[in-house]
Amino acid sequence: ERPHCVARGLASALRHAGFDRHAALLLLHADAIVSAPGHTAVHAVQWLQRAGGWAKTERLKKFKPLLDRSPLPTLLQIYDSSGDSTHTVAIVGDLIFDANASSPRPLSDEGLNACCLGEATFVRPSYAVRFEPAKALRAEAAQALLARESA
Repeated sequence: ERPHCVARGLASALRHAGFDRHAALLLLHADAIVSAPGHTAVHAVQWLQRAGGWAKTERLKKFKPLLDRSPLPTLLQIYDSSGDSTHTVAIVGDLIFDANASSPRPLSDEGLNACCLGEATFVRPSYAVRFEPAKALRAEAAQALLARESA
């Protein structure tokens, strides 16, 4: 699952936030995203930008996940205490979406540490991007969440 963590974790976060169409498209293109040469997380961000509907995709250079909480989907590549920076998760509000977990984890020190392999612990983000939807995409997400609640 690890090479696909960026697509699967981010798709889960997008779906949770109501961006169902973008989540489905991201999963559909997961193999192409991870097989492209270079930085997989950057490829996922670029793919979502091309998919359209975002007012802004902001690189968060000094992102502190426990302090900078947002209802907007945020991609987080983890740098851990073993020096590994290959795992990517996504955050929406107070939840962490990790492709290696069956359900979202709470956004906490323990939750971030659980995203790391073995005994390693979360140190800092090595890469983080927040997705801010444009008005039309925000309305589409609100409709999707309302429909989900009604079902």
